[in-house]
Amino acid sequence: MNIYTKWLFAPSGGAFALPWTMLAVQQAQAYAVLQPWLARLDPVHWGWGWQTSSSDSIPQEDMLSMATFWQVLAVTVLFCLNVGFNSLSLVEISITLNQTVRAFLPAGVLLLAKCIEQRDYHPHSYWTTIVLVGGIALACWGSPDFRPYGFGLALLSTCVAALGTSLNGRLLSSGPFSKSSRSASFGIARLIMLQSLPAFCMFSFVAWWTERDALRAILSEGGRWTWCQRVVLVSLSSCLALLSNLGRCFLVAATSALMETMAGNAKVAALC
Repeated sequence: MNIYTKWLFAPSGGAFALPWTMLAVQQAQAYAVLQPWLARLDPVHWGWGWQTSSSDSIPQEDMLSMATFWQVLAVTVLFCLNVGFNSLSLVEISITLNQTVRAFLPAGVLLLAKCIEQRDYHPHSYWTTIVLVGGIALACWGSPDFRPYGFGLALLSTCVAALGTSLNGRLLSSGPFSKSSRSASFGIARLIMLQSLPAFCMFSFVAWWTERDALRAILSEGGRWTWCQRVVLVSLSSCLALLSNLGRCFLVAATSALMETMAGNAKVAALC
């Protein structure tokens, strides 16, 4: 995903260095895919899970309460900040340096596990994480593409990601999105769908504020074939993003938020 995003932003690649516009399109297309599927599985509530009347027979474990809704909204805001800052950092720095900074994500998740995820990890997890993070950092040391602005964005993205990952782990371990509800796949798809609408609104606003002139210039370049080609390239990034989000949520639901970050560090080792 990161390799393709970096290529998409590069002038010699996709030449579409508009991260906020790309993210808005990803959320819109994710909703367009998930909503019809969830509506087919739950035609009464269209996959949303709101109780529409007092006589509604929706199972209690599948109901979307107001408290859960605010947690989903909080995860969405953190997700938007995370991917936004990360995408901006990829414009400025290399993938290697970006992933070096993000290798410290497990440490943040462990620190927040007790108060956010409400879960206790074994003490050996802390030592293993320290060794793994240190090894990856040493393997990626000395990047020639260091830029303070890009490094700061990657570091900020990592801190936000730790908070969002912990809260996401809490949502997927209990309530309407967990394995104990209707089904794991239905709950995870509904969580991503619920996140996609507010995420689209936030990304669209930022894209309109910061990238509308650049987007207008890109759309005016070339002919219809060039425009269609860029739509296909951005749509491909949407497919990768949706598959990445689904895989990430399934991994958290089956294991823990910490395991997701460990899998991310395995990706860092492969990239380096």
